[in-house]
Amino acid sequence: MIVLIALNTGMRKSEILGLKKGDIDLQNNIITVSESKVRGQRETTKSGKRRDVPISESLKNELVDYMDTLEGDEFFTVNEFKRSFLGAVRRAGISDFTFHDLRHTFASYLVMGGIDLATVKELMGHATIQMTMRYAHLSADHRKRALEIIQQIAP
Repeated sequence: MIVLIALNTGMRKSEILGLKKGDIDLQNNIITVSESKVRGQRETTKSGKRRDVPISESLKNELVDYMDTLEGDEFFTVNEFKRSFLGAVRRAGISDFTFHDLRHTFASYLVMGGIDLATVKELMGHATIQMTMRYAHLSADHRKRALEIIQQIAP
């Protein structure tokens, strides 16, 4: 669930670890990211501002099912994070991959899907498009398709 949320929202690890049931608005398909308590410390969005993160219908359905299994208000603990994410990376045999790489993946998928940088910036909660550009990596296939398109247009 942690990875699913990250790949579908681009949220930071601290934002996901701070999630509580009350942060999820299922009527409006929004996760509200604001002050929360993670590992005994006060955490906020990186900018310190409240941010509303839209969620897709498919993520909403997953969240509904997951929330039914929760006993308390908190979504995840640091131990659950270590067990689920780090364990999955290890079992998959992936090296040199961090949770933050999921944020880069989110931005890259959006840009390769044709979403403009201003929208990606808003979804990620970045202050500037320059920061968003650092996240939006294009795959080799995407760059190749771009060149094929220009060859069709230009002589």
